[in-house]
Amino acid sequence: MKSLKNISIFSHLNEADMQAVRRAATTHVIKKNVRIFSEGDESNSMYVIQSGGVKVFNVVDRYQYVINDLDEGCYFGEYALLDDEKRSASVTTTSDSIILEIPKKAFTKPLENKMTSKLLINDLISRIRELSIKLIDTALLDVRTNIIRLLTNSIYSKKNGDGTFLTHDRWTHQQIADRLGKERETVSRVIRKLQKDRIYDIDKSSKCIIIDSNSLPKHYIWE
Repeated sequence: MKSLKNISIFSHLNEADMQAVRRAATTHVIKKNVRIFSEGDESNSMYVIQSGGVKVFNVVDRYQYVINDLDEGCYFGEYALLDDEKRSASVTTTSDSIILEIPKKAFTKPLENKMTSKLLINDLISRIRELSIKLIDTALLDVRTNIIRLLTNSIYSKKNGDGTFLTHDRWTHQQIADRLGKERETVSRVIRKLQKDRIYDIDKSSKCIIIDSNSLPKHYIWE
């Protein structure tokens, strides 16, 4: 469980401001698949993941499109610190989680710290750039490339010395489809072909996805 001091936007707070944030914060123990807030809700707090994970998503024409997956040490809902607009996305836990809720009023004084404000703005810019790249990739790259890129760049992914990638959790075809904005049937069809080509397989004992990067053309791999 990460200390707030180890999280970028809190790292430059003095002890008094840090204590004020801690006193105002509320710790929530939340089960898997619980909605924390929905797109369109009032926004008056931000959240820090102490343990576990969440997915950030929008619903378009009743179809869920996952924008991002966040795990321990990440924060979300930070737009609430900067404006009074309603939530721009929904967030649901992807595992049993401990999440710290920090009300907007507790962050008013810390935001007067120029370095804290700069770190927050820089992080927002970085997330916007990542989202822009993801949207371009989804629109322009073929489904096969997008699946491989998603799995090898996943926050759950770890590259081994033998060229394989392991994920801590086994994603279902529906979960992959949600993150690519594609139909599950399309994803399943492509994955069957990847299995046939020995690029994708399942370690049934540990339920890990295995990607054999040695079997891929060079342009498929992002280090």
